Amino acid sequence: MFRRGRRNAQAGGHVNFLRAGLHAAGGFSTPRNPDQAALLQAMDNFMLPARFSLQPSMLDVFHDLWFTMGILLLLLALQNLCVAKLGSDQLVRWLVSLNLVFLLGLTVLCWKYQLPPPLISFAVV
Repeated sequence: MFRRGRRNAQAGGHVNFLRAGLHAAGGFSTPRNPDQAALLQAMDNFMLPARFSLQPSMLDVFHDLWFTMGILLLLLALQNLCVAKLGSDQLVRWLVSLNLVFLLGLTVLCWKYQLPPPLISFAVV
């Protein structure tokens, strides 16, 4: 059904669906210990002064970044699957190359900030 490059793009799409699901599950999880609960409470209590009369808590910022990353991973999965099915060979090659650069950048960030779960999932792909 798919040639080699298209199979890689399709496989990347399925892996990104899995990653987006795991990312969502992790964000909806409850604190595992009292220290984590205290940290989340401190983040909720720390308000950031912002413009336009907005004053989000640090926990609000964390949740926004978490949702944004989940949506980005879902979009990446859909994009891979759509291009694998409908795109030209050249477009598939470009998309796979761009995905590799994107994932390499995220892997380096996760390595720098010592975040094992995303580091492992990005490095595997």
